[in-house]
Amino acid sequence: MSSLQLHNVSFTYSGSKMKTISSVNLSLRENQFIALLGPNGSGKSTLAKICCGLIEPDEGKVTLNGSPLKNGWNGIGYLFQNPDDQLIKSSVEDELAWGLENLNLDRVDISKRVEEALKKFDLKPKRSTPPDQLSDGEKQLAALASVLIMQPEILILDEVTAFLDSKWSEKILSITKESMNSGSILLLSCNVKDASTSDEIWIIQNGDILKNDSVDFPGGTVDYKKHGLISSQF
Repeated sequence: MSSLQLHNVSFTYSGSKMKTISSVNLSLRENQFIALLGPNGSGKSTLAKICCGLIEPDEGKVTLNGSPLKNGWNGIGYLFQNPDDQLIKSSVEDELAWGLENLNLDRVDISKRVEEALKKFDLKPKRSTPPDQLSDGEKQLAALASVLIMQPEILILDEVTAFLDSKWSEKILSITKESMNSGSILLLSCNVKDASTSDEIWIIQNGDILKNDSVDFPGGTVDYKKHGLISSQF
């Protein structure tokens, strides 16, 4: 299993005078489910991309099991907020196979894992369907399946319920937790409801992270208004 650490990480976008991420220290341990909450524009997506290696920090370092994060497949899966940014193949079946093909796995093994995923995620009726013809919920389900089929040890979810109604949101989060029962999850959201089954809740504010002991939890819940969050699903 894997442990992910950010050590004094900062990041500033070109042309900006303010740091989007400022001196963040973060540790995601084995078998841990962390919900990182913050309003739009708080730096959640930037942090997510730093965690999985899509963006390199200007300062600090990211380590996986004590070693610098490497490029390419590193055992960290990343699910985008908008599945249209993730689904690139001409059918659901091809989408599920694509990541495995890039790992140069045996064709028999690829076919077996694709069939298992189609069954597990109830996507068999959609196997030949182009992803752009799926509903929003089906798209996110296909995107999730395309990540989980890679058997990641760490899964990062970036606002994955943003375009979904409550039914699909609950389904996506339930499948995620069930599938990652032996891995770690970092869920980023502006919706307190998404964090209901997490082990810990952190808040990102002004580019920095507040842990449980720094966050108001009246009645055992997040003071969502104070932190610019929402507390319901449309």
